[in-house]
Amino acid sequence: MEFILLAWTFASIYLSYTIGKFLINRANVFSLNKTNQNGIRFSSQSKPIYGGVMLYVVFVFSVIFSLMISNDPETAKHLLTFLLTATIGFFVGLADDLVSPSPLFKFMGQTLVAISLISLNVMAHVTGNFWFDAVLTFVWVIGIMNSINLLDNMDAISGSVSVLVLIAVLFILLMSDHINFPMVILLAGTIGSLLGFLKFNWFPSKMYMGDNGSQFLGALLAVVGIMFFWNVPSSVEISFAKSFWVTVLAFLIPIIDTTTVFINRIARKQSPFIGGKDHTTHHLFYLGLSVKQVAITMSFLTILSLGLSLYIIKFVEHWSVIHSIIFGGYSTLVFAVIYMTTKISKPKEQTT
Repeated sequence: MEFILLAWTFASIYLSYTIGKFLINRANVFSLNKTNQNGIRFSSQSKPIYGGVMLYVVFVFSVIFSLMISNDPETAKHLLTFLLTATIGFFVGLADDLVSPSPLFKFMGQTLVAISLISLNVMAHVTGNFWFDAVLTFVWVIGIMNSINLLDNMDAISGSVSVLVLIAVLFILLMSDHINFPMVILLAGTIGSLLGFLKFNWFPSKMYMGDNGSQFLGALLAVVGIMFFWNVPSSVEISFAKSFWVTVLAFLIPIIDTTTVFINRIARKQSPFIGGKDHTTHHLFYLGLSVKQVAITMSFLTILSLGLSLYIIKFVEHWSVIHSIIFGGYSTLVFAVIYMTTKISKPKEQTT
C-alpha cells in the first residue's frame, strides 16, 4: 500500500508538471488567458491560466484509479461525489475565465454544487435537523468556493493553502483505524497535482490557476470540509461547537481573508465581489514582506491552525467551554492581528 501511495503521488506530480510545461511551451497554440484583462488585480493578468486544467486532468485520473481499486459502494459514491462537484466547479470557473459572465453566473454554479451535495446527503450533519444542516451546508459551499477564489490573489497563496489542507486530510485518513485506500489515492493524486502546479505558480509565477482552478479547488475543498471536518469522525457524540472550531481552524486563512475583504469593502461602500489590491496578503506585502515571504507566512499560519484542528480531532473527545475559549481565542487573535495589518499598511506598487 505504501509503495502504491508514494508511486501515485510522484506520478501525479510528474504528470501535472509535464502538462504545465507542455502548455507553457506551446502557449502560442494553446492560449488560455483571462478574458477581462482590465480587471483590478495585484499582478498582471497577461500570464496563462492553465492551473485549473493541470489540476483537473490529474484529479480525473486519480478518481478513475481510485474507482478501479475500490470495492465498497459507499466509497465509490463519495468518489463520484467528488468528481461531480469538482467538475461543476471547474467548468463554471472555465466559463468565467473565457467569457467573463456576470457574478450571478458564478453564484448559480456554486449553488448547483451545494444543491448536488444536499441531494446526495453529503451534508454537514451537526444538529440532526435536516433543514438547519442543509442551510449550513449551502452557506458553507458558497462561502468556501468564494473564499478560495478570493484567496487566489497573489503567487502561490491559494495553491499552498489548499495543498496543506489536503495533506492534513490525508493524515486524518492515515491515522484512522480502517484506512480508506481509494480515498487516500484520490487525495495523494490531488496533492501531487497541486505540487506540480506550484512549481509554475511560485513567485515569480509563470502561470496562474485562473477561476477554472480556484472554483475547482473551492468545490473540492467544500466537500473535503464536510466529510472530514464538519463530520469529524469520533467514538463519542460530536457537539456543534467541536465541529465548528475543527472546521474554522482548518480553513482559517481563507475565512479570515474573505471576512476582512468583506468588512473593509462594505465599510468603503464597495462591492466585495470585484477584484482589488486590498486582500490581507496584499497588506502584508505593503508592510514590507516580499511575495515569497507572504506565501511562506500564510503557509506557516495554515500549518499551525491545521495542527490545532488535527489535535482536536485526535485528542479532544469531550468538548467543553474551555476548549471553545482556547481555540476561539486563538482564531480571534490571528484574525485581529491580520485585520490590523489592513489598517496600518499603505498600498505600494509591485515592482516585479
